[in-house]
Amino acid sequence: MHICCAVVAAAVRCQDRSNCLSHPIFFNQKHHNRCDKVHRTMSSSNVARRQSTNVETEKSSKRRCVDRQERKDVSVYCWGKTENILENQEPMEAPALRGENLLQVACGLKDAYILTVEGEVKRWGPSAEEGGWDSVNHSNRTVIAESVLPGIEIKSLTNGPHHFAAVASNGALYTWGCGRDGKLGHGTERREAKPKVVEMFNGVTLKVKMVDCGTCHTVALSTGGDVYTFGSNSCGRTGHNTQRGKLLVPLRVERLAALEIAHVAAGGCHTAAVTERSRRVFTWGKCGHGVFGHEDEVASLFPKEVDRLLNVRVNQVFCGGNHTAVLTYSGAVYMWGNNNDGQLGNGTDEEGHFPAMIKGLESIEVQKVVLGRSNSMAFTSDGACYVWGSSSVEGDVQGSASILLPERLGAMVGRRVFDAVSFGFNGFAVLVNGSEKLPANDFVPIATALNASVGDDQFSDVTFMVGMEHQKTVHAHRIILVQKCEYFRKMFDNFRESSKKVISIPHVEPEIFELMLRYLYTDKVYVGLENAIQLLNLAEMYCLERLKTLCCRGVRQKLAVETVTPLLKMAVDSQCTAIKDICMDYIVSNYVQVATTEGLRRLGQVELLEIIQLHARRLQDAEPRIRRGLTAGRGTLDAPYQP
Repeated sequence: MHICCAVVAAAVRCQDRSNCLSHPIFFNQKHHNRCDKVHRTMSSSNVARRQSTNVETEKSSKRRCVDRQERKDVSVYCWGKTENILENQEPMEAPALRGENLLQVACGLKDAYILTVEGEVKRWGPSAEEGGWDSVNHSNRTVIAESVLPGIEIKSLTNGPHHFAAVASNGALYTWGCGRDGKLGHGTERREAKPKVVEMFNGVTLKVKMVDCGTCHTVALSTGGDVYTFGSNSCGRTGHNTQRGKLLVPLRVERLAALEIAHVAAGGCHTAAVTERSRRVFTWGKCGHGVFGHEDEVASLFPKEVDRLLNVRVNQVFCGGNHTAVLTYSGAVYMWGNNNDGQLGNGTDEEGHFPAMIKGLESIEVQKVVLGRSNSMAFTSDGACYVWGSSSVEGDVQGSASILLPERLGAMVGRRVFDAVSFGFNGFAVLVNGSEKLPANDFVPIATALNASVGDDQFSDVTFMVGMEHQKTVHAHRIILVQKCEYFRKMFDNFRESSKKVISIPHVEPEIFELMLRYLYTDKVYVGLENAIQLLNLAEMYCLERLKTLCCRGVRQKLAVETVTPLLKMAVDSQCTAIKDICMDYIVSNYVQVATTEGLRRLGQVELLEIIQLHARRLQDAEPRIRRGLTAGRGTLDAPYQP
C-alpha cells in the first residue's frame, strides 16, 4: 500500500556559523548570489562569498534568538491514521510534548521523534524500549525518551513512512529505520534501530544541506549544491536513467551536476529539485497523473525541467503521494498531479498535468506547503492553517467528501501554526505556538459556519417531517437548498410545498435525509457501506450527480473481501445498478480471495453466473496482452495461453 512521505520541516536556527547558509530558510538571493560551479575557485568569488556569509550569519543569529524565545511554549496537534497506532479524526493535542522546547516533529507509521531547539532528537512513543507511538490522547502511556544522538547537535529532521533522516550542524547525515532497498544509504538493507551516520556524508569530506525521505528512496542535497539519491531505482525515482535495481549508497545525479541546486523533495515515486540562481524546477520518476508537470506522462528516468514554471520565481518544491507543489518567493502556491481527492485545490477532482496557481490562496502569503498521500496543507506567515484534499484532512468523519478548495482549519482558528508534517494515511501533525494567540474570532471558515447551521431551528425557514413510523423533525434554510439543488428550487418555485413551512418526506430514513442536507450545506458527506445504497438512491431522486459520484467513490474505497458479497446482495435486492456494478468489478478483480468466502456461496444463481461470465471475459481480454508480454520477453510463444 502506498503511504505518503513526510515533507522536510524547516529548522529555523543554526548554532554553527560556518553552516548557517546551508539551510534554505536562511538563504537570501539579494545578499548571496553564488557563482557558477566552474568559477567557484576564483579568489574574487571567494572574497565575495565570505562577505556575504558574514552578513547572513549575523542575520540568522539574530533570527535564531528571536525564534528560541517564541518556541518555549509549543503544542502539537495530530490527526489521521497510522498503522493501527493512531486514528484520530479530529486534531488532538499530544500532552506528552508539553514543556518540550520543540522545533520539529517527524512521524512515521510506527515511530515518531522530536527535535528540540537545543538540537536534541528524542523518541516520542509508549516507552523508550518499545517501538511505535501511541494515540495522542493516551497521555498516561506516552513518554519522551532520552536523546538518541547524545552530544550531536541536529539542525533538521525528516522522515518517510518507515525511515528517518537527520542533518547535523556540521553537515553530517544520520539515517535509521527500515533499510529496505538501501534507502538508509549504509551499503546494506539492514534495519537500523538507532541513528547511524552515512559514511559519504560524515560532515568532513562531504556535507549535507538538506534531506528528504520518500517512500522507498531518499534524496540529499550537499552544501555544494549537488543532488544525491539512494534507495529503490524502481520507477526511475533516483534519476539515474534506470528503473532496475537499487542504490545502497548515495550516488550523485549527474544530469544535475552542472547546476547548483537549492532545494529538493522526494515523493511516493518521484523526486524534484529547484536550482539556486535561476530557480528552475526539475522533476523525475514514474507515477502518471501528470505528476511531473511536463509532457512525460508515464515516466521520466532522469531530471527534466518543468518549463511551465520558467517565468515563476520558485522558492521551494514539495512532493506528495502523487502530486507536486512549488512555493514562490511571493508566497503563491502552484500545484499539479493526481487530483482524485481534490488535493490540487482547484475546485475540481480532475487531474492537473501542468502547474496551476491554487484558487483561494492568491491573496494569502503562504509560508510552507505540506503534501500527504492524497491531501494538502499550507500555513501562512501569520500562522493561519489551510487544508484541502482527502476526506480525513480536516478531521471530519472518515469517508467525508473531499475538500476541493483550501479551507481554513477550524480547529486551529485562534492558534498560530509555525510548522507541520504529514504522515500515515492522510494524517498531519502541526506545531502551534502556545504563547502567541491569534484573535479567536478573526475568521470563521464558511464550511464551519454552514456545518453548525445544519438542523439549527433558530433561524430556519423550512421544516421537514422525515420518515414514516419514526418521524423526525429536520430544520433547514431555503436559500441554501435552492442554490445547491435544482430539485428544491423547483419545489419552492412551482410546487404546492412552496407556501408550506412544514413539508412531509415520508419514504426516506431521517438519518439518510440529514446526510444529504449536510452535503448540500458543506459539500462533504459520510459514505459508509451501510448507508451507501440509500444515499445513492436519494441522490438520484434529488438529481445530485456529484453526490452520486461520491457515494460510488466511497464504496470503492471501503470495499473488502468480507463485505463485498453482502453489499452485492443488498444492491441486487434494491435494484441499485451502480453499486451492483462496483461490487461485481471488485469480485472479479479479487476473484481468488472472494471465491473462498462463505458470502459468495450465498449469492443467487443469476449473480453467480454473471460473475463467472464477467471473469471469463476479463481472462479473454487479458490473453492478447499476456501473449505480447511473453513474446517480448522470450522472443517466441512456447504454448497457447491457458486461462
